[in-house]
Amino acid sequence: MSYNGIANCHLKKGNLNDAMNFYKKATEINPNNKFAFNGLGTCYDNLNDFSSAINNFNRAITIDKDFSYPHNGLGNLYYANQRYS
Repeated sequence: MSYNGIANCHLKKGNLNDAMNFYKKATEINPNNKFAFNGLGTCYDNLNDFSSAINNFNRAITIDKDFSYPHNGLGNLYYANQRYS
């Protein structure tokens, strides 16, 4: 199983710190891992660290502008924080 897969399992269980550790390992191996950066964005969002969430979602988008998950994550984050413009 890949680091992303292990991280996803931790994320689903709500073990955010463990998930983040595995996502970070995945980005060390492949600095263009859009899935790992999206996962980090989701973890940071759940921890209410919105600045880090935005940075990681944007990193995933920079890697692949057509990857829809980080766009969705940003939209949900902005909506939840009433940042409409």
